[in-house]
Amino acid sequence: MFRKTALAAIAVLAIAGAATAADTKPGRSATGDGPRATKSAPVLTLLDVAKKLEARGYSNVTKIEFDHGTYEVNAWDGKGRRVKLHLDPITGEPIFGTHRK
Repeated sequence: MFRKTALAAIAVLAIAGAATAADTKPGRSATGDGPRATKSAPVLTLLDVAKKLEARGYSNVTKIEFDHGTYEVNAWDGKGRRVKLHLDPITGEPIFGTHRK
């Protein structure tokens, strides 16, 4: 299961690309499409996010993207329900989530 989650995270990363420009806004990359690490609090990588999700019982991750200051994730929870989660980019803890049909 971890292999599928990791592959999904890698695929999302490959599609999304990586921002390499200099920072222009605190907490955001220069292009505004990803989180910016700080010296005091590094931001989780997509693979770290995928590992944390799997450890919490989530599976079949279909989307991990950085949007409006959080990681937005589509996955299935341990009860087989489709969920959309917003995770803190530093801790990986859920900020809020909803069940989807």
